[in-house]
Amino acid sequence: SKSEVNRLFQELGQSLRMPNLTPHVLRHTFCETLAEDLFNTGHDENQILIYLRRLGGWSDTSKTPLRYIKRFTQEQAAKAGLAMQEKLFLNMGIHTYDCH
Repeated sequence: SKSEVNRLFQELGQSLRMPNLTPHVLRHTFCETLAEDLFNTGHDENQILIYLRRLGGWSDTSKTPLRYIKRFTQEQAAKAGLAMQEKLFLNMGIHTYDCH
């Protein structure tokens, strides 16, 4: 039952000194990690959504998997923005280590 699974995770979390360990946390971590791994191996966002929907048991039109890739896509956007800034600084002859 759901309550028994939660109880087992509570015990496991206590023994591992990870009190916030829950099935939901594992699912969220799995989906985020899978999205990142798929992206790093050349899959686009639509392909990643298809995999997450299938593995998560969601319908082909479910928006739920979008929340699992949100953090990852925000990180990718931030990295791209920083890379663009770095390129602009270098083109202007400014080194980022001069800014500190």
